[in-house]
Amino acid sequence: MDLKTKFLSIVVQAEKLYGPRDGKFIINEVKIVDSPYSPQTIVEKKCLVNVNLSVSTNRFLNMAFEMYHEAVHCLNPCYREDCNYLEEAVAVHFSLKYVSVDLRYREVIEQHDRYREALHAFESVPGLSDEMIQQLRLGCRSLSGSTLLDLTTAGLENPDNEHLIKLISKAY
Repeated sequence: MDLKTKFLSIVVQAEKLYGPRDGKFIINEVKIVDSPYSPQTIVEKKCLVNVNLSVSTNRFLNMAFEMYHEAVHCLNPCYREDCNYLEEAVAVHFSLKYVSVDLRYREVIEQHDRYREALHAFESVPGLSDEMIQQLRLGCRSLSGSTLLDLTTAGLENPDNEHLIKLISKAY
């Protein structure tokens, strides 16, 4: 199975958990890079997905983590500067669901300031769950474009939680 086919199968897993992806975008290419940042590149509704291997010494585990992580970003592709901490936190959370068999990977996340900050905020919001994220995406499609009203509509009972406000208001 080639890298793009494997990646697309992971996107299907993300869709099952969080709802369908925005069909206006095409996942054009998936490639492995070795750099501090590996943002998606979006050109004319075509996404180039970069799978970064430089974060961990365990390159296979890192590749798996990054593929699951980027799959969430491919549900509603946006430019890096438009991504908020909620989307980043869901991407980290989703990755950990599938690669947390190696608990050492949590330590790698703890060393990555933005991943750590986003995940801690996500885990600090009572009632925030995969089901709620799915309801949120079904209602407003984009995690990065969601508001407190969208979260309340999706069923979150305590929208004034300081961690939640940070998740939706802070650009990643």
